[in-house]
Amino acid sequence: MANGLNEGMCPPRLSGSVRRTVEGGVSGSSATRKLLFGLIVLQAVGCAKLAPSGPYTPESRVGSEQERSVIRSGNLELRGKDLSHIKSEIDRLVHVANGWVESWAVTDTRYLSMTLRVPEASLDDTMNQVSTLGRVVSRSLRSQDVTEEVIDLEARLNNLRALRDRLKAYLDRASDLKEILEVERELTRVQTEIEAIEGKLKVLRSRVSMSELRVTVRKGR
Repeated sequence: MANGLNEGMCPPRLSGSVRRTVEGGVSGSSATRKLLFGLIVLQAVGCAKLAPSGPYTPESRVGSEQERSVIRSGNLELRGKDLSHIKSEIDRLVHVANGWVESWAVTDTRYLSMTLRVPEASLDDTMNQVSTLGRVVSRSLRSQDVTEEVIDLEARLNNLRALRDRLKAYLDRASDLKEILEVERELTRVQTEIEAIEGKLKVLRSRVSMSELRVTVRKGR
């Protein structure tokens, strides 16, 4: 692994003369151009599926403690007399914490359930304050480390964006209609995968920055 995670795993790089032929747009037979295009896609797609690139070390994979991506969530179960008052106070506390109420429901006027989103840094304090609104029956915290997943997705995204740029550059020089259609089809596939990864990263980062807090309150003492 001393030469990097991708070493020996990506398809072979194009030779200098072949790369100059492709990048310079040197004319040739349709079969030759198709072969060269295939080599570009094979190399770039193969590498895009490997993440991350660069020398492998534990530090490069998970980063330092400050760089870790951790999803934290909490659960609280309370007993209380006035569910309406408790809900109003929870609404206020969440607002003060710059969070929001994701969902809530009252069942038979005796059971209140709420799902809250608060900044990760405010999770513990919010839980402590909500705990004062009734008698605590149970309380729990959960942490899920998604650092490696984020690193892998970011590396794949960077490689796919590089592939997209190379395909666009190749498309600008292509003259054969069949080649143009093939490149456009590959561009569509790559762009779809890019958008899917961007969506996954957005969800992960949102869950890291905004913690979930589930609160249930039963009427009683």
